[in-house]
Amino acid sequence: MAGRPCEGVEDQGSIVCACFQVGEKRIRRVLDQGSQSVESLGRHLGCGTNCGSCIPELKALIAKSKG
Repeated sequence: MAGRPCEGVEDQGSIVCACFQVGEKRIRRVLDQGSQSVESLGRHLGCGTNCGSCIPELKALIAKSKG
């Protein structure tokens, strides 16, 4: 009950998109591969395409990645 992922399961980091269980680390990897918009993240990961509550955080992650 330590709140760590099971062995063999990818650590996604903090969940940003609750609808699709997409974590910050997965989002950062896709950003590092060239995605630079909420729409692109949605196509790759699904995040931001359902309820939309994660869109402000996605935009903040995109802005940080452009640094």
